[in-house]
Amino acid sequence: MLTVHAAKGLEFIAVHLPALGEGKFSARNSGGGTKLPSGILKPEMLGWGAEEEQCLFFVALSRACDVLNIYRAKQYENKPTEPSNLLELITEVLPPAQEAVKRPKTLLAIKEELSQRQPQLNFEQQALKDYLDCPLKYQYRHELKIPYFPPESPISKARLCVYKVWDKINQRIKNHFSVDREFINQTFEEVWNEQGPTNHPYAPEYRQEALAMINWTLKIHPPNIDVLTRPIWTVKLGDAEITLYPDYIKLVKENQQTILVVEKLNFGESPRKQIDEIIYALYEEAALQNRSDSNVRTEIKASIMTNQVTLPIPVSLALKDKGIQSYQNAIKGINNGSFTVRETKLCPLCPYYFICPAEHR
Repeated sequence: MLTVHAAKGLEFIAVHLPALGEGKFSARNSGGGTKLPSGILKPEMLGWGAEEEQCLFFVALSRACDVLNIYRAKQYENKPTEPSNLLELITEVLPPAQEAVKRPKTLLAIKEELSQRQPQLNFEQQALKDYLDCPLKYQYRHELKIPYFPPESPISKARLCVYKVWDKINQRIKNHFSVDREFINQTFEEVWNEQGPTNHPYAPEYRQEALAMINWTLKIHPPNIDVLTRPIWTVKLGDAEITLYPDYIKLVKENQQTILVVEKLNFGESPRKQIDEIIYALYEEAALQNRSDSNVRTEIKASIMTNQVTLPIPVSLALKDKGIQSYQNAIKGINNGSFTVRETKLCPLCPYYFICPAEHR
């Protein structure tokens, strides 16, 4: 979602242009509520607002490569509204207008549907994290299926390359092929050229950091090659089942005792802030349910890739109970149709920020 000004110079396969009711497309002649003293504007300047509106309109139209959809409502704020006079400029090429078949559902109808649906029993780890971050974010992404576009910053692109390389390595191991540094470097080059911030002025620095994180976290040596494969675990919480994906798991022999090490990889440089994440409580419970030997002890660890350090995560009984309760509350909230806004300082980073009804908008 972009303003017309922000879209200048860009092109898109499909463009959706809303608010083509009279006076709704652009704030023509608006001065932000400030009235200019009489005589400041020359007579020939009084029509400049209309010209600017027309220019913006044609900028918006010309952003579309293949598909252009133009919309207007018959009513705005419960008042009948005529079509924008801008549409008269393209009358010769406009196809016949199509009236929307479906009317928006009322809030009462939505709540009625939610109350009648069957309880959801299977959840993904990421979906529950989205709900815990913000219930409305969960509804947008997982209920309404509004596309989720990751940030386009250079550091986000570099980190995406790290994940892509992991995925390719894991897939190769699952297919029983060996992995060596030559394969990793070749895979990284392919992924970087396709997905990395190659045109950024600091691309060499981002590239060096991404490759260093991959080489450090993969810990390439034959005895531990089996730990690279990302496992899929399920954990039961009451009647619900959660699927989660630890980054590493491995069995370690230490003083005649077997230890199940569960490791989560993290970006960033503030490792102590990772300690209280409730995902570790879920890892602890999943390890308990998935291990075949009750005598096996579990160790939870967090690897901070930017700092290249690994920290033990002591999951106390209180932390585990708190985490499990949070996930159970999230499951209950989803099944009850409770999708309220949770405002935080991170809201501007949310991909749904510009359609969010919260007060910060």
